[in-house]
Amino acid sequence: MCSPNEDGLTIKRIPIKDLQRPREFRAEFAGGALVGENRGEWGGKLSVLEGSNRTSREILNKNVLQLVSMKNGIAVITGDLASNVGSAWLYSNDDGHGWSIQKKAELHGFPKIIGSSGERILLGYGEAISIMDDFHERQITELPMMELQPSSIADDAKGDIYVGMNVFVV
Repeated sequence: MCSPNEDGLTIKRIPIKDLQRPREFRAEFAGGALVGENRGEWGGKLSVLEGSNRTSREILNKNVLQLVSMKNGIAVITGDLASNVGSAWLYSNDDGHGWSIQKKAELHGFPKIIGSSGERILLGYGEAISIMDDFHERQITELPMMELQPSSIADDAKGDIYVGMNVFVV
């Protein structure tokens, strides 16, 4: 796993069993919490837990791959591996009339790895690395080695991006 520090990146060894994608994601916000599930071909969902008793309400019927807290809400990255599709959503209270979910972008495909750096989201596909700023995705490099099972992605203060594989970092 790669994590930024003031001099570059710290690389930590992680047991193989811990490299599996999480099946559940959670993000707190002013009105409660979002809980996203990824159950592969059995489908996932995004639910919001509201109020003091944390009543659950499903708001999206998609596999959730990552939740990223942002200044104006929570970015939700969804995807389907079989059809190689991905989407970026924003759960926010932009208009001041209550929290809602809105699709903001179609991704270039199903991201194999997802990272974040402030408001910037890093996406790794089978053939390329992309950066998404303000829900505008741009491919920054082709990287055919991504087929070697990437496990993490991070950037440093200079903006250099590092992709962690099972046995090396590029």
